[in-house]
This record gives sequence, C-alpha cells and structure tokens, in this order.
Amino acid sequence: CRLLHVSRTAYRYKSKRPDDRELQAVLLGLVERWPRWGIGKLCKWIRKQGYGWNHKRVYRVYCELGLNR
Repeated sequence: CRLLHVSRTAYRYKSKRPDDRELQAVLLGLVERWPRWGIGKLCKWIRKQGYGWNHKRVYRVYCELGLNR
C-alpha cells in the first residue's frame, strides 16, 4: 500500500450495499398496477404498507429500473 500510495483502509474497503431485490419487486408490481403513479405517491404507499425503505433508496432503485421516464 505504501508503494502505491494507497491507504490500507481504502484498499480493504468492501461496499455494504443492501440487497434491493424485494424493493425492485414491490416497485415493479406497483408500476404494473398503477402506471401513472409518480415517485411521490409510490413512496407514500410503500411507507404506509410498513416497509422501512426511505424515499432516497426508493428513488435510487426507481431510477435504476428506468421507471423515471
């Protein structure tokens, strides 16, 4: 690490990104059922159902799926 001028913590870093498969399934099901709903209404419905995902995570997955057209 010293030779490459990289810190040991940066070299050993492993991303802890959560698994979003359940969120993807929920979003795709909602969009299939209500195609005209936007991200705001989808986030409110998801929170009302008791899921613990915040709006930033929902929006990130929403954009990754290409639903923000």
